[in-house]
Amino acid sequence: EKAAPARQACPATMKWPCTEAFMQEEYGELPANTTVAACQSACSLAPTPAPSVTSAPTPAPIKTLPPKAAPSSNGSCIIYGYAISYKSQHQIDDIYFTLEGARTIPVMNSESEGGCSITQPGSCNGGIQAPWDKSGKLDNSGCWTFSTHSILCDHGITADEIHIHFWRENYASTSGYTVRALDMNGVDLGVVADIDSRSELDASDGLDTLVCDGV
Repeated sequence: EKAAPARQACPATMKWPCTEAFMQEEYGELPANTTVAACQSACSLAPTPAPSVTSAPTPAPIKTLPPKAAPSSNGSCIIYGYAISYKSQHQIDDIYFTLEGARTIPVMNSESEGGCSITQPGSCNGGIQAPWDKSGKLDNSGCWTFSTHSILCDHGITADEIHIHFWRENYASTSGYTVRALDMNGVDLGVVADIDSRSELDASDGLDTLVCDGV
């Protein structure tokens, strides 16, 4: 009785005629200047090649930017602070903001008060809070030798007017001053008042309204 023949390896999958793989295997070594004749008919048993699928590119993530300042119900920006810069020699004895006549910032008895903080460089009579406190129009009760001071709060202090009392005519920033609005992080939102030459000891100037579009 003969032994069973040894298991043979399965032949490789055949290459179908008229395919690129078949052409390369059978006619890949033709003499120079010769070409393979085109197929006259297709083999009905040859598998249909799967169509190539081109994957769509992965879209870039959309970056959503937070609004620079929260919009109010009418679209205007809620302002959290103001920075005031002076264009010439000055001493500020009193400064505050109002909205429709009502004060929007607390009376600052210290550097921080009522959720607000002031940045007040320069030399001061009565402490750095002097221009912002209740000393008001007391003579020579403010700060000088600085260019910009500011207030920033943890709540909205949007105002429509700024009020400043200067010490003397020659310390009244006669070249004017600029007011810039700040968002909740102290980022500059833009100029809301740009006052040119002036002379009075008391200034009451309107502030522009900034419109927030949420981007």
